[in-house]
Amino acid sequence: MDILKILILEDFESDVELIKREIRLNLNYKVDFKWVIKRDEFIKALKEYYPDIILSDYNLPQFNGIEALQLSVSFNDLIPFIIVTGSLDEETAAGSIREGAWDYIVKERLHRLPGAIENALRLKKEKLKARKAQTELELIKNKSGIQLKLLFNAIDNAPSSFVITNADGIIQYVNPFFEQVTGYKAEEVVGENPRILKSGIQDKYFYQNMWNTISHGETFKGEMVNKKKNGELYWETVSISPIKNEIGEIEHYVAVKRDITENKKFLQSLEESENWYRTIFENTGTASIIVNEKGEIILANSKFEDLSRMKNDEIIGKIKWMDFVPEPDKSMMINYQKKRL
Repeated sequence: MDILKILILEDFESDVELIKREIRLNLNYKVDFKWVIKRDEFIKALKEYYPDIILSDYNLPQFNGIEALQLSVSFNDLIPFIIVTGSLDEETAAGSIREGAWDYIVKERLHRLPGAIENALRLKKEKLKARKAQTELELIKNKSGIQLKLLFNAIDNAPSSFVITNADGIIQYVNPFFEQVTGYKAEEVVGENPRILKSGIQDKYFYQNMWNTISHGETFKGEMVNKKKNGELYWETVSISPIKNEIGEIEHYVAVKRDITENKKFLQSLEESENWYRTIFENTGTASIIVNEKGEIILANSKFEDLSRMKNDEIIGKIKWMDFVPEPDKSMMINYQKKRL
């Protein structure tokens, strides 16, 4: 969350300033506050400000905290609602929790507020994950047929990672191989953005190109470095395709990914070996060439260039070794070559 948007429903400005001060000093977020007093201001803020959390006094000039809570729940029951009031007896406090309040803080103990906000945000995250997972499960249950069962069975047992997101890029499903590769359990990533795997190796333009490609209905293919839950980096190929509904709107994205870390390590090792070999070949101190089975020169070092007075682009793939040998040595060496073959 880049900026935490906090809606404060309070009729005393001095109390608002105390709340802001406590949060700014003790909550590790960039915070934006919106302060309202009246009922219509509160309703307008719900619709236009889209708060991440609501802090409400219990006693207000036009209505009370319970009524504000009911309005909030009817608008979005996943917005944490914390009552912050001067006094609250146990019966009223219990009633507010039953109505849907996430917590309550007495103003005399305002130091508890930052911790209550952090707890509420964590709980919100868990509720959001659970709701998304439940929604996906219901969608799957409502679809029947042998083809669907076979499809999910194939995906669950595939030796590649499958990730399905909604149109906003929020993860809705991952298969067991994804869990095996990344170390994340499905319940840890459902409701999250795939950026939790971001390694920092690719720059922002890589991701901009990826998103522009898939959001315009095209398939993105490429290689990238991602990060596992334990912090280990790994390479994978990725193919991301948009899934459209019957009227052509993108509803989901499906990513199929293959771990190529071992391949990358092998190619790196091979490249290092090849560079080492070329260094040795180039610095033998004598004219050297490598030929293929047809006798064509496929590699020549600088000493051979000096001796032949020809450049590599005149030699490689254009001249055979026997072109440099006069008779009778040429026939004798060709016979040796045949015997070696």
